[in-house]
Amino acid sequence: MSYNPADVPLNSDAVNPLDHGDFLPFKAGQSAAQLGHCDWPLNDPSQFPSSSVNGNVQSPSPNSQASAEVQVPLAEIQHPLDSINTHRQPSIDMLPPPISPNDQPQHPSIDDIKVEYHANAQRPTVVFAFEDFCEERLQPDPSVLNDKPWHPFNSREDFEFAKLKVNSGQSGLTFSTYADVRQAWEKASLFYPMFTKSTVSAEYKKVNYEFDLHHRSLWDWIVSQVQDPKLASSFHWDAQRQYKYDGTRWVRFYEQPWTGDMFWDVQISYQLTLKENLLKGHPIVARIANLDEKVRNGIGVGGGRIVGLVPVIEDDAQEKSKKPYIDWKNAIYHDAFRVLLEQVAQHSRTGYRVRCGDSCLRTLYPFIHIISADYEEQCYFALIRGLHGNRPCPICLVPKGELLDLSSRHPERSEEHVQELVERKEGKGAKEDSLKLLGLRAVKNAFWPVLRTNIFKSLSFDHLHAYLLGLFLHLLRPLKTIIADLGRKAQTFVDQSLNAVPSWSGLTHFSSLTHLDLNDGSKWAALSKIFIQCCFSIIPEHSSGFELLKAIQKYLECDMYVSFHVHTDDTLEDYDKTIQQFGQQLVTYREACGDNDDGKDWDSIIKVHTHLHATRDIHLKGTMINMDTKTSERLNTPLRKAYLMQTNFKNIEGQVTWTSPISNHIGLSSAVIRQAYTPVSANRRILANSSPIM
Repeated sequence: MSYNPADVPLNSDAVNPLDHGDFLPFKAGQSAAQLGHCDWPLNDPSQFPSSSVNGNVQSPSPNSQASAEVQVPLAEIQHPLDSINTHRQPSIDMLPPPISPNDQPQHPSIDDIKVEYHANAQRPTVVFAFEDFCEERLQPDPSVLNDKPWHPFNSREDFEFAKLKVNSGQSGLTFSTYADVRQAWEKASLFYPMFTKSTVSAEYKKVNYEFDLHHRSLWDWIVSQVQDPKLASSFHWDAQRQYKYDGTRWVRFYEQPWTGDMFWDVQISYQLTLKENLLKGHPIVARIANLDEKVRNGIGVGGGRIVGLVPVIEDDAQEKSKKPYIDWKNAIYHDAFRVLLEQVAQHSRTGYRVRCGDSCLRTLYPFIHIISADYEEQCYFALIRGLHGNRPCPICLVPKGELLDLSSRHPERSEEHVQELVERKEGKGAKEDSLKLLGLRAVKNAFWPVLRTNIFKSLSFDHLHAYLLGLFLHLLRPLKTIIADLGRKAQTFVDQSLNAVPSWSGLTHFSSLTHLDLNDGSKWAALSKIFIQCCFSIIPEHSSGFELLKAIQKYLECDMYVSFHVHTDDTLEDYDKTIQQFGQQLVTYREACGDNDDGKDWDSIIKVHTHLHATRDIHLKGTMINMDTKTSERLNTPLRKAYLMQTNFKNIEGQVTWTSPISNHIGLSSAVIRQAYTPVSANRRILANSSPIM
C-alpha cells in the first residue's frame, strides 16, 4: 500500500499516522492531531506531562511505501468494514507461537482440535488433543502493573470515598474541600477522551436546522484500549479457522469473531452497536471485536462504551409521513455518524502506527465489523424505505409481499451498485424511479468513506428484537386469541398450569398467560420454554390452533439453534433446514385458518424473513453472542440510575460533562482504577507467599 502524504495534512503540530510509537492519543484539552511522541506510560497517571507535547515529525516522501500487508485480496467481504492490515516486523511484531501440547499426534483422534491461521500471520497450523486445547493467552508482565493503581488519589481509601460520594449524588462532602475531590477526578479522567459537542445541520424547505451531537473521539477511545497493558492478553490479532475431528473428517466450528470468515481477511476491527433511545438521544455503544468475549461484552475496562448521542428529531405532525422529510431526517443521522467516523475513515486508508499494550508495534487499519440494531434502526443505517418500500429487507432484495417464502434466496444488496445509483447524475424523476425500485433513499451513507466497508454485510441478525420481541409475539398473540375462543374454562386451565410450574433458578415464574403483557425479552424467553406444555392438551388436534402450536414448536427449535454459543458447519446446516420447516409449517397454519383469518398478513411481516440471514452472519462473525443487542441492555441500568440521581431532568444533552450520566466519565475512570486492583493484589499475594530459595 502506498502512502500519499496528501491524504493526511502534516505539519509541525501533526502526527505521522504511520509513526506513533508510544503514543497516548489524548490529553485534557487536546486532540490526537495536536500530539506528537510522548514516552509516559498509560498505566501511570502520575507521569502525565503538565504541558502539551511538541511533535516534530517529518513527512515521508511521496514515493515511500508503507510496509503494511493487505491481508485480503480485495474480494467481496462479508461484513462491515472488511479488511484490515497489520504491519509486521519479524524482530518486533511477531506474536509468540501458539500454545500447543508437548506431544502432537501424527494422526488425529476423535475430538482433536485443529487451529489454522491465516498465511499472513506466519504461524503454523496446530493440532491439539481436546483436553489440551485452550485459547492463546499472553499473561500481563508484572512490571507493567502500577504499585499504586488508585493514583492520582493519594490512597485507595481516598478513591473509594470519592467514588461513594459521586454515586450517592452528594457534592457537599469532601476530603478537605470538594475542590480536592473534583481535582482528583479530573486527573483520573485523563484515562479516557472527554465528551465534546458538535453541530450538524441540514436544510429543509429552505430553512436550516441545527442539532447538537455529543460525542467522544471514537478513535482515541479505541487506541486507549489497544495500548492498555492490562488488556494485552485479551486481544486476538490473528484470524483463526478452528476444526474438531469427528472420527472421519474435520468439522469447522464458529465462536468468537476471529473464527468467522470475515476476520480471516482482517487484523483489527471494532464494532458499533446501536442502542435504543434511552434519554433524549440515541446512545451509540462501541466495542472492540478483537477482545475476548467476556471482556468485550463486560462492563469493565475493555467493555462497551457510549461514544455518542445521535440527536433525536422531534417529528412535525404535518411532515412526518412525507418522503422529503424522512429523507431529511436520514441525512441528519448520517451527518452525525460522519462526525463520529471521521478519524476512523482517515485511518482506514492511511493506517495508524501504534505500540500496543504487549509492546508490539502494529499498524492498525480499522473497519466496522458488526452493527447490532433492531429493524427500524437498520433501515436508517442501510438508508432503505422500510416496510413501505418495494424491497423491505436491509440485507437482500426480497420483494415486498414475499416475506413468508423462506424457500427462496434473493441476491444480497450491493454497496457499489447502491452508491453508484445515489451519486448518479440524472434527472430527478428517473433517479427517483431507480431508487424506488430497490427501496432506497437518495442520501449518501456515512459509512462509505471508511475503506472496505460494506454496510449491508455489517448489519447483523438481532436475536432479541427479531425473535424474542418479534416473531415469538407474532405467534403468541393469535394463540391467545384461539385459547380465548375456547372459553373461560380453557383460559383458566392454561393459567393454572402455568402457575403450577415449580419455581426454578433463572426461570421466571408466571401465574397467568391470559393477561400477560411484557416488554422484557428475557421473560418472553422464559415463557417460551414452558407454555406449549400448558396449552397442548386443550387445543383440538385437527385445528388451526394445533397447526399454530406446531409452527411455534419449529420457532423454538430455531431459537435453540440461534442461542448456541458454539456452532459447527453441521449445526448451521441443520438450522437452515429448520428455518425452511418453520416457513412451511407457517404456510400450513395459514391454510388451516381458511376463512377464519387471524388478521395477520404473514407475507408482510419482516421478522418472518430476517432469520434467513442468521446463518450467514454466524459464518462471517461468529455466534450471536457477538452481535445480539441484548448484550448492551445492561448499560441501561447505570444510565437510568445516574439520570435519576445526578441530573435536574432538564436538557440532559447539555449536561454531558465529566460528571454527566451520559458520558459516565467518572464511572469509566474508576473502572480503570478498580480493575487495576486485581492483578496488583494477586501479584503481591504471590510475592508474599513465595518462600526464598535456600
